[in-house]
Amino acid sequence: MSAKITGQLLTQRKFAPLLVAQALGAFNDNIIKFSLMILTGYGLLKFGTIPDRYMVPLAANTFVIPIFLFSAISGQLADKIDRAKIMRMAKLGEIFLMGLAAAGFLLHSAPILFVTLFLMGTQSAIFAPARLASMPYFLNDDELVPGNALVSGNVFLFTLSGSLFGTLLVAKPSGPLLITAVLILCSLAGWFAIRFLPKAPPPDENLKVNPNFLASTFQLLKFVTEDPKILRPIIGIAWFYGMGGAFLAVLPIYVKDVLGLDNSVVAVFIAIFSVGAALGSISCGILSSKQNAILYSIAGLCALTIFTAGTYLLSNQFPALDYTTAGPFLADSRNWPLMVSMFGSSIASGMFVVPLQAMAQRRAHVDVKARTMAGSALMNAVAAIIGQFTLVYTGLAGLSVQSAFFGMAFISGLGAIYMIRSKMKGAF
Repeated sequence: MSAKITGQLLTQRKFAPLLVAQALGAFNDNIIKFSLMILTGYGLLKFGTIPDRYMVPLAANTFVIPIFLFSAISGQLADKIDRAKIMRMAKLGEIFLMGLAAAGFLLHSAPILFVTLFLMGTQSAIFAPARLASMPYFLNDDELVPGNALVSGNVFLFTLSGSLFGTLLVAKPSGPLLITAVLILCSLAGWFAIRFLPKAPPPDENLKVNPNFLASTFQLLKFVTEDPKILRPIIGIAWFYGMGGAFLAVLPIYVKDVLGLDNSVVAVFIAIFSVGAALGSISCGILSSKQNAILYSIAGLCALTIFTAGTYLLSNQFPALDYTTAGPFLADSRNWPLMVSMFGSSIASGMFVVPLQAMAQRRAHVDVKARTMAGSALMNAVAAIIGQFTLVYTGLAGLSVQSAFFGMAFISGLGAIYMIRSKMKGAF
């Protein structure tokens, strides 16, 4: 049944425009994010005297911090204003932001690119609560898991495309010009697609928006934490984003300093992670049902623990190589266990997060659904910020870069034990 529903959703106006707009936005976000991470991580773009080791988490957090700052207000707006209208306005704003990004790349300006990244995070903070809250309105209950699986899988694939595009082209002579053209074209296409989405009326047009950042944030956290059945899946989703933030922050330095390889191998690992996560997400959507979806989430977290621990162990025994590029790396059978471990981790992460997303959307109360989803986005942002400073933690503690994978495996293992115990008690 889920496979049939998944296929039908791809052709329906209530879902397809949202899927296209979200995918193109993820593509643009990751072109800029990974271009900036490669430029800063490899010392090709300097921002004052900040060391290269700290530039990657700084770039990653510049995107995430606005989500933390503005989710509270955007959640209120999405419970007051038509959610499709909010998404259309957000995608229109993206066109202007891509023009600003184009200026940053062409002028090779770190300040302009960091400002653009901050404004892109703001645009995402506006778009996300409206998108998440509109899905339970547009989709029937049995369509939520397949719908979330399609969105997640699609986002992972377009994240791969955007990150590879940025990673491989940004340092080439014609790269900045090509990147700017693609960014603007994709933003125009995303805005065109979202215009076909039907209206998504808000639950409370008379809601008074509180512009006070702190008060609104505490109110959001109240919506999220007052019901344990809503809080549990939201914590799980936040852990997924924390893991993702840690992985992406660690990856360029891990490849350069631990493996001794160049940015083409960063692209290989990004491809492995994105394809695996997409495969795990879509497989979960096709195979699972409303009744057994949480079992896929538990299995995913258990597998994530095992494979991430494997990555740590393999990194400690990684051989010295006499090459630095992706071609020989892929051909050398000594590297295949590490790639399999990374691929297994990514499949498991996709299986883990999709049922939790549908669960949170389904359980959130109708009148405050957008604010609850904004609270989830806020927790995701906090988790990603914490994860993206993994290199700072390992540096201050005098630990190796690869020890970050041990930390991820350990915390995932604790989470898996908790989920199994909760399932046995009927808490999920």
